[in-house]
Amino acid sequence: MSETAGVSTEVKADIKIVTSIGELSGILYGQPDKPVILALHGWLDNAASFHLLAPLLEDYSVLALDLPGHGHSAWLGDGASYLIWSYVPPILEAIQNYSLLNEQPFYILGHSLGTGVAMLVASVIPEKIKAYIALDALGPITTPAHRAAAQLKQSLLAAPKTSSLYNSVSEALAVRMRATADVPEAALLQIVERNLSKQGHRWQWSTDPNLRLPSIVRFTEEQLQSVMKTLTMPVLAIQAQQGMASTMFFEQRLEHIPNGSLAIIAGKHHFHLEAASVGKIAQRIKEFLTHD
Repeated sequence: MSETAGVSTEVKADIKIVTSIGELSGILYGQPDKPVILALHGWLDNAASFHLLAPLLEDYSVLALDLPGHGHSAWLGDGASYLIWSYVPPILEAIQNYSLLNEQPFYILGHSLGTGVAMLVASVIPEKIKAYIALDALGPITTPAHRAAAQLKQSLLAAPKTSSLYNSVSEALAVRMRATADVPEAALLQIVERNLSKQGHRWQWSTDPNLRLPSIVRFTEEQLQSVMKTLTMPVLAIQAQQGMASTMFFEQRLEHIPNGSLAIIAGKHHFHLEAASVGKIAQRIKEFLTHD
């Protein structure tokens, strides 16, 4: 097997899975003998973003992965671009190489960027996905065809990114708080700690600086519609009422998904990290999975 850490019966266990780009890291919440939910986080977050939601899904084992370039996972490598489909091959390898995922069908859940990766994974291996759940997004960002040249120019002329150094975790947390004001500090701390590495007496982001570069090219909405039509499994989109996308956005995309439904829950974009919202999200997910 390609697993580099055994499956633990503990409530929470760190895992590493070997892929061709290097190791993908993650956190396994819950008992491994329960039905598995593969959870994929948002942009510049990591597996710890599910630390409030996963324990509430007590009838399931939640395997939260750090996407490539995030958290403790390997970067895509020199010359690689973090196009939405670039995440998919390593995730497919992880599914093949990790016994909890390759031995039986499983559920897949994503937040924000993770909904786009999860949608593409579900489209490629629909026979393996029992249901797909999307939190405050439903698939990747698209660019109209007439904007392709502008998107290319923006990406190729963007300045290379470097990773800042901080004197303490609290200093890095303060920087991230300014960029993610919708997340309570205590909830954000676990994400920040997992996205940092020690460099001598200082701290640096372990995330790949290239994550911040604009995409060279994106799907058009018409191309994405062909992907959504292949999602034959039950699909639940949960919109944050004060989130980043409108109800119209979700409804328009759900028109192209054969078996999709929408729920709206109060909260901001990271509502799965809000104490007032996370229990409602968990309850809606459990209701959905019970009847899928």
